[in-house]
Amino acid sequence: MRRSIISLLVVVVIVSILAVPGQTVHAQISLPAEINKTFTPISISAGETSLLRVTIFNPNSFQLTSASWTDNMPSEIRVVDVASNTCGGTVTAAAGSSTISLSGGTVPAQSGATPGRCTVSVNVTSTTPGNFINTIPVGALDSTGGGTRISNTSPSSATLNVSGTGTPSVSKSFSPASIWAGGTSRLSIVITNNAGVTLTGASLRDDLPANVFFASPASPTLAGCGGSASVTLAGTSVTLNDGTIAPGTTCTITVSVTSNDQGRYTNSIPAQRLQTDQNLTNATAATAQLAVREIGLSKQFSDSTISEGEIATLTITLQNPKSTPYTGVNLTDDLPAPLIVAGTPTTTCGVPPGTLSTTTTQVRLAGGTIPAGSPTNPGTCTISVPVTVPAGSASGRVTNRIPTTGLTTDQGVGPLSAATASVNISGTSLAGTKAFSPSSISAGTDSRLRIMITAPSDTDLTNLRVRDELPPGVTITNSTAAPFTNCGTSATLTATTGTNFILLENGSLAAGDTCRIDVYVTGNVPGDYINTILPANITNDQNRQPAGNITSTLNVTGGGTLGISLVKGFDPPDVFGGSASTMSIELINPGSVTLTGITFTDEMPMENNVPGTGMVIANPPTFNVGTCGGTLSGVPGVNSFSFSGGSLPPFGRCTLTLRATMTVNGNRTNIIPAGAVQTDNLITNADPTRASLTNLPGASVSKYFSPNPISPGSHSLLTITIQNTGNIELIGMGLSDSLPAGLVIAGGSAPAPVNNCGGTFVAIAGTQLIQLTDGSLAGNSACTMVVAVAGSDPGAYQNTIPQGALITDPSVGATNGQPAIDTLTITGDTAGGGGGGGGRGRGNTNPPGTTTTTGAFLIPVTGFAPGRATKLDTSSRSVYAATSLEIEIPVIKVDTSIAGVESKNGSWDVSWLRDQVGWLNGTAYPTWKGNSVLTAHVVNADGKPGVFHKLKSLGLGEYIFVYNSGYRYTYKVVSNAYVLPNDSTVMKHEEKSYLTLITCDSYDEKTGTYLRRVAVRAVLVDVRASQ
Repeated sequence: MRRSIISLLVVVVIVSILAVPGQTVHAQISLPAEINKTFTPISISAGETSLLRVTIFNPNSFQLTSASWTDNMPSEIRVVDVASNTCGGTVTAAAGSSTISLSGGTVPAQSGATPGRCTVSVNVTSTTPGNFINTIPVGALDSTGGGTRISNTSPSSATLNVSGTGTPSVSKSFSPASIWAGGTSRLSIVITNNAGVTLTGASLRDDLPANVFFASPASPTLAGCGGSASVTLAGTSVTLNDGTIAPGTTCTITVSVTSNDQGRYTNSIPAQRLQTDQNLTNATAATAQLAVREIGLSKQFSDSTISEGEIATLTITLQNPKSTPYTGVNLTDDLPAPLIVAGTPTTTCGVPPGTLSTTTTQVRLAGGTIPAGSPTNPGTCTISVPVTVPAGSASGRVTNRIPTTGLTTDQGVGPLSAATASVNISGTSLAGTKAFSPSSISAGTDSRLRIMITAPSDTDLTNLRVRDELPPGVTITNSTAAPFTNCGTSATLTATTGTNFILLENGSLAAGDTCRIDVYVTGNVPGDYINTILPANITNDQNRQPAGNITSTLNVTGGGTLGISLVKGFDPPDVFGGSASTMSIELINPGSVTLTGITFTDEMPMENNVPGTGMVIANPPTFNVGTCGGTLSGVPGVNSFSFSGGSLPPFGRCTLTLRATMTVNGNRTNIIPAGAVQTDNLITNADPTRASLTNLPGASVSKYFSPNPISPGSHSLLTITIQNTGNIELIGMGLSDSLPAGLVIAGGSAPAPVNNCGGTFVAIAGTQLIQLTDGSLAGNSACTMVVAVAGSDPGAYQNTIPQGALITDPSVGATNGQPAIDTLTITGDTAGGGGGGGGRGRGNTNPPGTTTTTGAFLIPVTGFAPGRATKLDTSSRSVYAATSLEIEIPVIKVDTSIAGVESKNGSWDVSWLRDQVGWLNGTAYPTWKGNSVLTAHVVNADGKPGVFHKLKSLGLGEYIFVYNSGYRYTYKVVSNAYVLPNDSTVMKHEEKSYLTLITCDSYDEKTGTYLRRVAVRAVLVDVRASQ
């Protein structure tokens, strides 16, 4: 049984038990009440405040008294204070508690067709990140009216999203990371502000480890730490004082350090060492290691590959940064198989030199001397050993290593670390190696995977094929073909971004040569990933394969945070008579990694599992993806819609909107469950989100055009729907709709008007007035009026039936509580004029075969047909005024000059902007107070992306820089939205200095037009001398 207000109608008959003959029997009809609740805003940062509204609706002809309810919020949500109460009675909401209650309240009776209502509003907050669903259950309301108990028959839910305030991070490094004793290294300490607020009063102290001290001079510097910041050195401590760090920026402290003692020194800044006025600190420690050497030991082979019988030279280098020589130098080096000594070694270590001796696989120095030197010019000597590979050796790669115990001196000084050198052995088998660099990465960052395939020394390889299957969780990140060298002129490499396999085909390799493949990969989930190429995955015409698996391991740490949250709401949260409400779904990326491929489906609630009932997509749906990118898709009247292909930058958020409506009365709750979101990053939403929409008995008006868009001279059917969700018949029903200038009621072969609403209907061809008088509509039903309309001039025509336009008999008193709006787009015949191709705004002469909207404002057309060249008429080339202005938008890689575009009769020809940004003359001069409108092409005349092709992806809070006369003007993005081509609000005046950036969007191949514009607005936030 439906739990709507009407279907749950309760007839209460109050009869006196002690009635006497002739006593009157009293009957009272009562309807259940409804409760709805909302959070405004639906998403806050930890510690911020949201307004919780709880509203009672009374559809009865009598008031409700002694109204009471209790809302037990999730424990993570706490009361701040009571904002307002229109219900009377007593509201209990103690600051810091998670419970709100009303007692003794009064709800007014329904007035005409409008239910009575009252609202309790309470400010709430939370410091815990997450999605928190607050639900008032069925029966929570207790009230009295009409002599009976009145309660709510539907639950109501709302979701509050709390975003964690990003904590600052601290990192540090030494450059170089290894020095000679007495040498100098620059210590860098970097503070990154990951929070959404400016950090002020930042202070941080770093204590150097024992045996490490400041060089002379120490030369401390600060970068990005604010004008009031300073750095002090005291003993072996460096301290930042009073730093200011803007959101998303870094503060860097650098200072020179040194040491006289050999060793590996770890310099650590502990967690929570950073102090700020905002009480935000570093959650993890920062460490870096400095290696200090008193003696140097290194080695290398003269050739990267040694074939059977070939001789290469192994050179061992010894170095001394001290002012006195090292004596009694003894060294032993054992060669790895299959390398052998191939001749007499030589040395420069000593005058006379020390004694050299060899065996087949070993070389020794005894009694050698390493000359004196300095940290900037160490004394150096070498040992040179001829080596070779005997016949019958297997191909492969070997590493020659001298351990720290392999070198000694009379002074008791040995090397800090072992010396290693690797070389490829070209034998009669195929050899392969692979390695990740770096071998350990933070989640979401890149590592280079290098694969080396070496041909046998006795044969060439043809039709070489190598396939590498990356382990689950590791994917390719490079968006262009990965580089490969020496793999043959016909070789092809497949390494597609987002996939997990690498494939080399049609390769060729000369005997003993090496083919190298470099591919960049990433992983998002911490762990160790073993990557193996099986011998069977390497094939060639010669049937040569490696002797075993080729393996390397990538370690992924949790350095890059990953996650996605979403929260939804309705505006308004309550509608009458099936009117539409705007559903908003905010997507939130709380992590430091860009999220791509965001996809989900929202299944709205059906009534009794009957498709098309309950909560459905309104007509028109008015989908808007905002700055989320991707696509919203769904069909009016259906219970579900989908979003796909979205993306979010680190710490970014965006909002999707669409119109939804209800086919039944009462509350219905829409839920997107946990795990509903899919991403290319292999993460999903951990928490669900819920929001309730209340449909109250009454009347509504809606409208839509179909088809839409149309070409000039053709017609579109305008359907106007009146819906009555009450149980009272609407009589004396009247409605007028005046079409906008440029549209008329179609005649000729167009379909005749149709009226299903009774009464008298007027819709005369060639006029603009559609009118219904004295119509009628039964309870719980709907009726439609359908009229063909047409227009001859391209443009976007918004048609509105205002709120309150529906008239009914005074005894009913019902009207539409919301306006009905839809826009009909009339496209041009060819690219240009009304949409496609770079061109003019209103009132301009267009190329032959095109038309324009006469006398109507039209935003300049800033795009040509994508993917193909458009020939421009050079005789009509516009000349633009040069300015000293330049614009830079780093996040979408815009860096170009600004040209002045002359206004002629209120329009601007931007066809010839090319790679410039155009300032529309007549709007404020950029950097001055007012609204400066700038435009650039989304697609250039050659069919390739233009300067503003990524404008729609520009996120809120991003920065735009304008350079003028030695100053940099910084603007912060405050909105990014789609607008119609004739939306004149983009030109509205501002008291402050604003930029409005405009370009085209949504090219229609069928009509050769752009159907909408992207409008980005940014406000001036900073002016300073440019560097």
